[in-house]
Amino acid sequence: MNSPRHSGRQKRMTLTMTKTGLYAARSEMYAIAEPMKNCWRSFAVALTALALYLVLGPVPEALILDRSISLLAEPWRLVTAHLTHSDRGHLFWDCAGLLLVSWLYEPLFGQRVWLVLLAGSLAIDSAILTLAPEVLRYCGLSGLVNSIVGAGLVLAWMERRDPLLVGFGLLIAAKVVIENLTATPLFTDISWPPLHLAHLIGLLTGILMGTLIVWRKTRSHPQPCRPMNRAGKSFCRRIRVSLSR
Repeated sequence: MNSPRHSGRQKRMTLTMTKTGLYAARSEMYAIAEPMKNCWRSFAVALTALALYLVLGPVPEALILDRSISLLAEPWRLVTAHLTHSDRGHLFWDCAGLLLVSWLYEPLFGQRVWLVLLAGSLAIDSAILTLAPEVLRYCGLSGLVNSIVGAGLVLAWMERRDPLLVGFGLLIAAKVVIENLTATPLFTDISWPPLHLAHLIGLLTGILMGTLIVWRKTRSHPQPCRPMNRAGKSFCRRIRVSLSR
């Protein structure tokens, strides 16, 4: 039969282990939830796309990019085309991809995601209108998903050195290149055939925007100079002496 002292010690150990497990679980939850607080912008974009689909249905004629309609008369199509979708599968895959890449990458550039999305939208629209005359209508978020991947890949490579983020970005980039070379989608099958050019332009625009973001950060916050060692001080002293003669 256990003594009261032994029983009390065992209860304290059990309570300590329980508290440790709860603290560990809470820390894991915070680690998952922290990046999600920083990707609300892309979450808002996904919710907007979902709301448009629920209210207007697939391929709303007033919002998609249509080559037969002048953009000077209806310029909103340059943006709204990326928020509309051809069917439920198209909507699901685009929103799921957007939320995934935003959870991974958006914390790296925060509110600059709006610049990435805007630049991606305009670049994709311009490429479709100038480089793909056979495309009469376009809609979907997938090109912008690749813009976030491109920007995130640059920031993860140059700032965070995170192998997981870099590896994921390289896999997506390889997928985009293979699809453009083979003209065959690797994973999805939707009613409208995916436009691989939009994915490639979105990725390249994201890489360019990520590079500009890093360059701007470097200019705004230059790295501090390292303190000069003894050899450097001696060299500078000799230079000053020679110049004073």
